Amino acid sequence: MIEHKQAMLDYQLNPTLWTPRITPNECIPAHITFCESHSKAYKESLKDNELYSIPYSYRGMKENIDVFRPNHIPNNATIIVYIHGGWWQWFSKDMFSYIAKPFNHAGAAVYIPAYTLAQNWTNDDPMGSIAKQLEYAMLEIFKEAEKKGAKKIVLVGHSAGGQLVSLLRNIDWQSQYGVSKAVVNLLSSAFSLAGLFDLTELVNSYINDEIGMTQEQAQSVSPLLHSKASDDRDLPPLYLVLPEYDTAEFFRQTKEYQQRLIKQNEQCRMKVLDGKDHVSMIESLIDTNDELFQYILKRL
Repeated sequence: MIEHKQAMLDYQLNPTLWTPRITPNECIPAHITFCESHSKAYKESLKDNELYSIPYSYRGMKENIDVFRPNHIPNNATIIVYIHGGWWQWFSKDMFSYIAKPFNHAGAAVYIPAYTLAQNWTNDDPMGSIAKQLEYAMLEIFKEAEKKGAKKIVLVGHSAGGQLVSLLRNIDWQSQYGVSKAVVNLLSSAFSLAGLFDLTELVNSYINDEIGMTQEQAQSVSPLLHSKASDDRDLPPLYLVLPEYDTAEFFRQTKEYQQRLIKQNEQCRMKVLDGKDHVSMIESLIDTNDELFQYILKRL
C-alpha cells in the first residue's frame, strides 16, 4: 500500500510523464540540449560589455547574477529577474541565458541569478537556505535598479523558480533589509510559471530523496501555507501560468493558491497555455510571438 501511494505521488510530480509531445526518457535530455545550444548562441552574439556578472554570497556560498544589457537598452529599462527551475537540485542559470534574448529585444534588461543547489548545502535546511540566498541576490538587484534608475522590476520563475518567485514577492524588504520604499515599489509584478506552492506534498516523493527536507522545513517554504502579512503592504500582482499538459497536482496547487490569494484580497490571475507542456512552455519563450512571452510583455 505504501509503495503504491509513493508511486502515485511520484507520478503526480513528474511532468515528463504527462506530455504527448515526446517520450519521458527523451524529454529532459532534449530540453537540456535545446536550452544549452540556444543559450550558448545568444551569449556568443553579445559584445563583451553587454553581458556581465554581479557576485553575491550568503552564508559563505558565493554565487553570481548574470546581467544581459545589450547596448541599445537604456539604463532605466525595466529589469526582468528570471529564476530557473530543476527541482532545486538540477540545472543552472547558464542553461537559461536564451530567456534573455526576447526580453532584451523588447527593451528590458535581464538578470539571471545562480543559486546553490540543494544537495550542495552543508547545513540541514537547504530549501530555506536557497530561499534566503535569493533574497540576498535580490538585494544586489535592488541596488542596481536604484543606481540605474530602473522603471520596474519584474520577477519571472519557472517550476522550482515559480515557488521561489512567490516567496520573494512576499518579503517585507523595507523592514527586513532596509530597502527604501521607492525602490521596493519598483517590484511591479511576478510571474510563476508552472510552480508548486505546497512543498509538504513533496516530502515523501522522489524529489526529496536528495534534498531531505522535513515537513516543518517544507512548510516554511510553501507559499500556499503562509498567511498574508498583518501589515498594510500592497503586494505586486501575481500571475500563475500553467501549460495544458502539466500534472493534476500542479493544477490543484495552482488553483488553491490563487483562491487563497483572492480571499486575502491580493491580485492574482491564472492562465493556461494550450498545447504546451512543463518544459515546452519556456522553450517557446525564445520566440517573441510566443503566447507566454506576449502575455508577460503586455503586463510589464
